[in-house]
Amino acid sequence: MTITVAILLGGQSVRMGEPKHMLQVCGEQTLMDVMIDIALSISTSIVTVGGKYGNLPYVLDMRHETGPLAGIEALLHSTVSQKYLVLGCDMPYVNKQVLEPLMQSLHPAAYIHDDRILGLPFTIESSFAKQCTESLDGGTRSLKAFLSQINCQTLPINHDELTYFSSLNTPADVDNFTLKHRCS
Repeated sequence: MTITVAILLGGQSVRMGEPKHMLQVCGEQTLMDVMIDIALSISTSIVTVGGKYGNLPYVLDMRHETGPLAGIEALLHSTVSQKYLVLGCDMPYVNKQVLEPLMQSLHPAAYIHDDRILGLPFTIESSFAKQCTESLDGGTRSLKAFLSQINCQTLPINHDELTYFSSLNTPADVDNFTLKHRCS
């Protein structure tokens, strides 16, 4: 089954002060451009969730101001694909190698560290659309809580691997990423 990479970009970016996906991180390249490069190393099927970016297919949230789970609900109810690898638009340290175990799972899967689900990234199939809607209708807004409710497969990672799943949440995080990648 072909996997579609879904990139969430609808967050409020309160700590950043501007939409994260539009941040310039390496010269003219935006954070979203970096994420698209990562996605293209995995699949030619890419969709954005929560907003539009360039000419990529996109899915808009069916509910407003309900967090990333609302975006997942819209994604799962869309007809874009049957299986998704879901990433945040602010996760430029991930790569195909660290995502491979998720993509090989036959069931929805997420990484776990110290008995805590990371949330992003994860894989899921469109067949979980109804459960996602029921979770939101029941008051669940947490992505981690939803992944626990559907008993997704959890794949352990060690402390050293946590860096790959770090998000850029503040201007200092962006500066650190730019320095590590020798961008200007």
